[in-house]
Amino acid sequence: MRKALFLVVGLLVAVVSVSGFATEGASAAETEVAGHGTLYARGSGLAVVEGDGRVTVSSWGYGQVIVCGAEKIEARGEGRRVDLPGRCVQFIGFKGRIHAAGEDMKVTMEARSLAFTAEGEGHAFLKGIGSFKVGDVSGRWTKDGVRVHYSS
Repeated sequence: MRKALFLVVGLLVAVVSVSGFATEGASAAETEVAGHGTLYARGSGLAVVEGDGRVTVSSWGYGQVIVCGAEKIEARGEGRRVDLPGRCVQFIGFKGRIHAAGEDMKVTMEARSLAFTAEGEGHAFLKGIGSFKVGDVSGRWTKDGVRVHYSS
């Protein structure tokens, strides 16, 4: 029963994330920052990266990662991989590393514990508890979300 509930919730989040509702409409309390260099982030909650370049995710099996529009995806570890419509791939309960590269891609991560790097040009929306660093700029994830622009 618990696995079935997790799968239903995971699929619901996938549909919402793929359709773009997860990052539409910034709240009034959302903060925006920008930095030059690779974005490093670690935390618990929701992270959505959109842009061109490479994203590397380290996951410890507590959540899901959805990669859309990547030209190349390489995953090493254990967990469930599901191909979704729209050139998207969902990793559920994945323990390991996921490397994604391409232009105009979106990587949605929702987990109790995750870490990622993003290189190239784009932005990340970070909502929950965690920290980030890009160039000389560093900060914390927030309950309303922080939008971090990066370019390397």
